[in-house]
Amino acid sequence: YHSQILMALFWLMARVFVLAYITYFGFYVSREPYSLVKSTLLSSWEPFNGTDGWLLLGTLDTLSLTAYAVGIAVVGYLCEVLDSLHVVVAGSLGAGITTILYGMANFWGIHNYWYFVVLRTINGFSEAFGWPPLIKMLDHHFCNEDKRDFILTAYATCKFLGILVGSLISSFSLTFNTWGWSFIYCGTVVIVIGLVD
Repeated sequence: YHSQILMALFWLMARVFVLAYITYFGFYVSREPYSLVKSTLLSSWEPFNGTDGWLLLGTLDTLSLTAYAVGIAVVGYLCEVLDSLHVVVAGSLGAGITTILYGMANFWGIHNYWYFVVLRTINGFSEAFGWPPLIKMLDHHFCNEDKRDFILTAYATCKFLGILVGSLISSFSLTFNTWGWSFIYCGTVVIVIGLVD
């Protein structure tokens, strides 16, 4: 009987780890098109193909990172009052939808800089919905200090895997399609993963 309880606990912990890993992996996948598509935007898409293209793209990155920083503080509080899983799903959906809409500008012919400003800012805020609740879930299930260091180190590898997969998806779609597909594919990944949670 005791071994059955331990086995059930092991599988619960494994499930929590795998879901947290895959979920944050999805957030990293959805971040990749923003950096990989810059050169394409600078060479062929208004308003970025002008002399101040780097400044405009740099401003978008700054807005996204600022929204992310504010979002981390807000989400830290939300994790204390709401179910962490709901917070993560909301972030996955927000990050995925804004990433897809960013790519849709390619097909809809949108060249208005404010369109990109609004989406990039909301995206940065949505991306903040991943780290705090997932770390809270991992800490709750792996509270033994001896195991926690190993678990969090293993968990941190999802960043590199997400960057690799996101880069491959974006590079592949840039090679065979237009830049908009990079965002659509990567945004879809984070939405699907968020809904599976």
